[in-house]
Amino acid sequence: MKKIFACALCVVMTVSLCSCAGCRKKEETKAKEKETIELWHYWDIPDNQRHLEELVEQFNKMQEDIKIEVSYIPDEDFKKQLALAMSEEKMPDIAVVDSSDFQFLHHMKAFADLTDAIPELKEYNEKALEPCTIDGRIYGQPFGVNCTGMFYNKKLLEENGCEVPESWEEFQETAAKISNEDVKGFAITALQTEESMYEFLPILWSMGGDVHRITEENSKKAFLLLDQMEKEGSLSLQSISLTMGDLTNQFLKGKIGIMFNSSMAIDSIREENPDLEFGVAPIPGGETSVSVAGGEILAVAENEKKEYAINVIKLRKNN
Repeated sequence: MKKIFACALCVVMTVSLCSCAGCRKKEETKAKEKETIELWHYWDIPDNQRHLEELVEQFNKMQEDIKIEVSYIPDEDFKKQLALAMSEEKMPDIAVVDSSDFQFLHHMKAFADLTDAIPELKEYNEKALEPCTIDGRIYGQPFGVNCTGMFYNKKLLEENGCEVPESWEEFQETAAKISNEDVKGFAITALQTEESMYEFLPILWSMGGDVHRITEENSKKAFLLLDQMEKEGSLSLQSISLTMGDLTNQFLKGKIGIMFNSSMAIDSIREENPDLEFGVAPIPGGETSVSVAGGEILAVAENEKKEYAINVIKLRKNN
């Protein structure tokens, strides 16, 4: 009987020890779980997407505490969805925000103050910090600065005896000359997004126009130019549905001869079509060339994961 009791006791102790070991194993596993940080962006240029994916993958591998999960939202929907998420207290932990939208969104619901958490931000270029600085405090980290330029297909211009246009008259004439059944001389993003304004404002401003005086004669000249080019057949009708990424794809495939685009598109074009001979020049405008400076800013939500999100930005900055 003692032997039976001793055996039973051993079994109970073994089961108990295994159970405890199992508990400890579960606790250890739970302790190693990473904190998930959600990041939203709207980049549709392949090279930009790859660069972001590489940064995220590198970050996720280099440390054990945080895991970044990335969500892409098309540019035409991004601002609306982000504003809605902010109003419902569901903002992603980090958002890649267009510099032109930053202060509008911040005044809707304040982003996290990064001034003291990342002192090195004060060393950034003043113009780059301007969109995310409110009352002397810095609420975002500039993630890139770019400007609008005129991209042109060198071969198309050479074959049609055209020089790089420097005035709007030369630009309109060149676009007409290089157009044919398969190629349109020019295309522009014409969606209701900031991308469209990024491309259109240099035309408007160089002609003396202003968004606050859109019905005045100088402002009308910008719209008249595009109207004339459409009637001449040199402006692509696909413009009404093109994002900036679509525009880049059309250009690198040789479907359009001239486009206005961000300097960020240069690497994408070279990578996707290394045989394409293209140039980048100032946007036409006569004596004074006009461009638009833009870029993205990393914004951090003011929530319970703020410190983790700030650590993400710190590590990104240092690598």
